[in-house]
Amino acid sequence: RLQTLHPFGSENYAGKKLHRSYSGDNFDASIALQLSDEETLPFVSEKMEEPEDELTELTIEKLIRFFISPAESFLKERLGMSLHDEKPPPDEAEPFDLGRLERYVIKDRLLGTALEMDEGVDLLALVRAEGGLPPGSLGEVWFNEANREVEQFLLQWGDELRGKKETSQILDIDLNGIRLRGELGPFIQGRQILFRCVDKIKVKDRIRTWVRHLFVSAFAKSGGVETRFYSSDKKMFRLQPIESVVAQELISDLIVLYKRGMTEPLPFFPEASYAFHKEFSGLQGKEDEKISEIRSKALQDARNKWYPSYYNSHPEGENSANKLCFRKEPFEDSEFVELAATVFGPMLDVSSEGLGDD
Repeated sequence: RLQTLHPFGSENYAGKKLHRSYSGDNFDASIALQLSDEETLPFVSEKMEEPEDELTELTIEKLIRFFISPAESFLKERLGMSLHDEKPPPDEAEPFDLGRLERYVIKDRLLGTALEMDEGVDLLALVRAEGGLPPGSLGEVWFNEANREVEQFLLQWGDELRGKKETSQILDIDLNGIRLRGELGPFIQGRQILFRCVDKIKVKDRIRTWVRHLFVSAFAKSGGVETRFYSSDKKMFRLQPIESVVAQELISDLIVLYKRGMTEPLPFFPEASYAFHKEFSGLQGKEDEKISEIRSKALQDARNKWYPSYYNSHPEGENSANKLCFRKEPFEDSEFVELAATVFGPMLDVSSEGLGDD
């Protein structure tokens, strides 16, 4: 006798002989699986009520995490959900190379030691004892490869990362009734300096740099501070100083979006939104036909970040939180355009990329 392995299997409710289940929730799930994609209901059909606890405190890092993935923040912080890909099962065999995350962690620790930010330790022995390297001499090979990448990074940017240092500032201040906390800096040669030993500046790096730049501009020093982000790429990402009042207004705008993001999933996706706005911005004075052409190109750029391809093996559309919250392509939503402009517009106005200290 055939037996369904799932409580929401349609066989449980077929009624051919005896109903195998009387669970209303599983019956609803069974019906939903029979619907076509066009009939699939959205994950959230309307805004939820605002959280019972009014927002009174927010950290810089929490705000950054929200804009790196608003859908994930909504699911975790508002609904208390855990995503299935957060803690994947351990590998069935010992690794013989380093994954991207493992390699980044090792490079980050090597870089911290080289810049005297961490205590000098035998990092190879420490990482090996923690089980962070493949066994035997192969682990040492991968460790040395990561070390060479760090040495190349320091050869390229070391002069700017080893300049005159100032003490980081601890932020604990009230803005419009919300207590904002975090750490500003580090400051080197009068600038806020951020860096990651990665091959390319990612959009999440730009978001992290932008949010921290706003807080430094708003609360650190009068007249604003320049912020720079360095990667293993040949160029660095630079943000010009912003007046304190302007920076505080922009922070308030982001907090408004954060509050909204606790009532509904926002159609903001760092990679896709940045690709769209970078192509679509600055269209004042253009003819309608030209605007339509550029909009189509911008939407295609966004789709290239959303769907898998040969050049994009980790598309945003395959992110588990986005797949759950956005069951249809979200780019025709007018809010997608507005949110991209709200977050990235002011950033692009003051950003540039350069080759170093100039």
